[in-house]
Amino acid sequence: MAARKKGSAASREIAIYLRLSSADGTETESNSIGNQRSYLHQWAAREGWQIVAEFLDDGHTGTDFERPGFRALMAALQEKRITTFATTDLSRLGRNYLEVGLLQEKTFPALGVRYIAVNDGYDSARADTGSIDPSLFKNLMNDIYARDCSNKVLRAKRTLQRQGKYLGSAPYGYKLDPVDKYHLVPDPDTAPIVQRIYALFLSGTTRTHIARLLMQEHVPCPARTKGMTGRRFTGEWTPTTIKRILTLPT
Repeated sequence: MAARKKGSAASREIAIYLRLSSADGTETESNSIGNQRSYLHQWAAREGWQIVAEFLDDGHTGTDFERPGFRALMAALQEKRITTFATTDLSRLGRNYLEVGLLQEKTFPALGVRYIAVNDGYDSARADTGSIDPSLFKNLMNDIYARDCSNKVLRAKRTLQRQGKYLGSAPYGYKLDPVDKYHLVPDPDTAPIVQRIYALFLSGTTRTHIARLLMQEHVPCPARTKGMTGRRFTGEWTPTTIKRILTLPT
């Protein structure tokens, strides 16, 4: 960002940070990224602020502080490219009581950063250090809300599991039923390969020989079928891959 001229105009420059995730539950619609942006732009115009930068995390939970948009914001603050930023409320900054408290009480003051949470009426430039900060209670409630949402998601998953619903990605040889995402059906492309692996093994063929045979026939292995890359995924059939298929309960 280009250097700013000194004076009153520069002192009224501000950045905004927007965040939303599915974990925000019933708040999702009212707190959409578009609504947050519109609200902060209207507030900034009314209060005489000039928005010079925007940082965004769409689809990132507030309990994760490794969000790309948040990391970019922190880099700008540390490099003094930004000295003031705002969110619609404290929960947009994060939903971890300790992390948000550390930012407010230690990190931002050390960097000389002014932080404003508009709807919560919080402005670090006006915070009274001689009394209990109401934002501490708000942060605690945001933390509890995030934990409650997480527990609700976990309970919902367990309920589906008890009903015999399949959760997760389809293992090699299967695909998710297009009619019911909680049900597996054989994949016509890979199911015959799994059946052949079982037949070969039951006939006495070793895992090493099965892997070598599939490689010779240029049969795509599970990692290659799923498009995986990296050091762990060689794109080759191995005895370990064969063992995983033979021992997978699914």
